[in-house]
Amino acid sequence: MRNLIVVIAVVSLAGIGTASAQQEFGENSSFLDRVYTGGGINLSIGSNVTIIGASPILGYMITDKLSAGIGVTYMYYRLNRADLSTSIYGGKVFTQYTVYQPIILYSEYQALSYDFVLGDGIDDREIISSLNVGGGIMQPIGSVVNFQLLLLYDLLYDNLKSPEPNALSLRGGITVGF
Repeated sequence: MRNLIVVIAVVSLAGIGTASAQQEFGENSSFLDRVYTGGGINLSIGSNVTIIGASPILGYMITDKLSAGIGVTYMYYRLNRADLSTSIYGGKVFTQYTVYQPIILYSEYQALSYDFVLGDGIDDREIISSLNVGGGIMQPIGSVVNFQLLLLYDLLYDNLKSPEPNALSLRGGITVGF
């Protein structure tokens, strides 16, 4: 945990001294000037659980500081000790606000279809909702590419049904403007 805090601090401090790659939009900005894409990948391999997935997004810059978008998620989820696996998939909507470059606030509603294996061996697929809120940093890598590191808390977390191990999650991803 201590190493994780050090990495977050170093990346945050590095972003403060870097010039912003965030675009400023004028009246003549086209629709495509404001559109961006990106996402993240999931890889978690442990003695109890293996998760492999991808979460592409498509966003739109509403103002210079506020954006919103949609995304899809797919995860292969395996309980190693029980020798059970399933596919988890669904969609999300999100908003992001730049407080002061590189600091961002982030919120996301996500609904995932999750296949539960019950004690009697019967599968029961349910829709599991999450409401993630938090913030992080958005570090420019180039003129239209940004790296994001987010620390999020799921306000709807259910320890019996959520595919995530706990309500707090650390995410990283890349966004690319057009």
